[in-house]
Amino acid sequence: MSNANQKEILRATSLIGGASFLSIVAGLLKIKFLALLFGPVGVGVAGLLTSIMVAWSTALGLGLRTSGARQLAADLNDGKLFYTVRFTLFSVHLVLGLLGLSIGLIFSHQIAGYVFNGSVSSFDVKLISIGVFFALIGASQTAQLQGLRLIPQLAKVKVYSSIISAVLGCLTIWLYGKQSIPIFVIFVPIITCLIAYKYTPKLSFNSDNRASFTDFFSRFKLMLSLGVVFMLSGVITTGNQFLVRYLIMENYGAESVGIFQASWAISITYVGFILASMGTDYFPRLTEVIQNKNKVTSLINDQTQIAIMFAAPVFIIMLTFSEYIIELLYSSEFRSASEILRWQILGDVFKLISWALAFVILAKAKSVLFLATEVIWNVLYVSLVYLGFEFWGVNSTGYAFAVSYFIYFLLIYRIVIGLWGFGFSRENKVLSIWLLLASILIIFTGFYSSLLSLLVGSAVSLIFICYSLEKLGTLNVNSSKIKLLLTKYHQLKEIAFGVFGNRL
Repeated sequence: MSNANQKEILRATSLIGGASFLSIVAGLLKIKFLALLFGPVGVGVAGLLTSIMVAWSTALGLGLRTSGARQLAADLNDGKLFYTVRFTLFSVHLVLGLLGLSIGLIFSHQIAGYVFNGSVSSFDVKLISIGVFFALIGASQTAQLQGLRLIPQLAKVKVYSSIISAVLGCLTIWLYGKQSIPIFVIFVPIITCLIAYKYTPKLSFNSDNRASFTDFFSRFKLMLSLGVVFMLSGVITTGNQFLVRYLIMENYGAESVGIFQASWAISITYVGFILASMGTDYFPRLTEVIQNKNKVTSLINDQTQIAIMFAAPVFIIMLTFSEYIIELLYSSEFRSASEILRWQILGDVFKLISWALAFVILAKAKSVLFLATEVIWNVLYVSLVYLGFEFWGVNSTGYAFAVSYFIYFLLIYRIVIGLWGFGFSRENKVLSIWLLLASILIIFTGFYSSLLSLLVGSAVSLIFICYSLEKLGTLNVNSSKIKLLLTKYHQLKEIAFGVFGNRL
């Protein structure tokens, strides 16, 4: 595997990863504040409104954010086509955003009554439509930053928008109470859009790059052909999340929605932090080399190894201390969410291992195949959740997550290996197996003894942390912070060997 490749992956990951970490902290503090004020019900309402806004903006966005970022990477060396893609991205998102806003303002009563069956008010719908407008404009800007691979600017957008929206959101619900939760929700896309505008390079018109209508339409058509698939996948996924919350609400009430939302938010947040950190740079790079089998195989394995290096310690720590983490981030009222969280983390292990391979389908522009895999996972997940309600109640959401992602991994692995011959190196296979076995061991020891699970989990966490730091040391990264971290690690290792070596 390429050491230079891994260094470049690590550089992009550390930039976006650091930004994602700060944005996660801001988001968790925001949700903690909401939980302390309004308990599981408040968290459940915010989760429901967020899923509505995301599903709505995803449907209207036509998947152009992802396909646009891919197209920018593909047209990077053609000045006129590159400009055309950027212009198309912004103008189409502007029109779609205005359409979403108009629909929400004009048909708010009908949407609240017939679509959501009164679970949200017409005023909530109007506010959410404003969030949809800003989400779509912001998507066009962050797509450009990703396609241009302006990683530092994208990192700044993540950090500043999350901190500012958290502060404004907390102030709003503190001053105006539970009725201001919709405003709390829409602050995120509004602030993200405004800050992204500052960092997105402005389009400049001149005779060399001016696009004709034919150029505009051809690029739009190209992006739409793949984008519609992303849109359908996104709508199915976010619609699926809304459906699961709706089923929980109907069967167990708003408090149970809050319990599910607590575990879901933590699971999606930390795994999203890891995957988004790497996907920001990985997808454009994979698209550039997709026709070269050797380079693709090398990139897949380098990316997977870095992903496991970052994720494994986090997974194991979250599994081991899930009950305490839930209570720390929310409150003691949410303690029952820890069982759901453990099984979601096991599902996230399968998701992580599948992740680098799934991007190959996207880079190959096999849109129908990609959509089929997403549909299979979503149908499988919601079906298992619904069937499990009778036996395990809300906990079935965790069990279903793990089982459905295990099947998804088998499917993705078979597709990518079978069609294109890309696969994992022996080292990555061994790492993946060890991570899975460790995760399963911690979960099942917890059934017999909480203390035993804590001891086993703590030991395994230490092993994976040491592995990650040792691997990091082999990359010779030119970063003063990483060098300082490695120096401290080696000092601690020498002390430990000295103490335990003398006793032995």
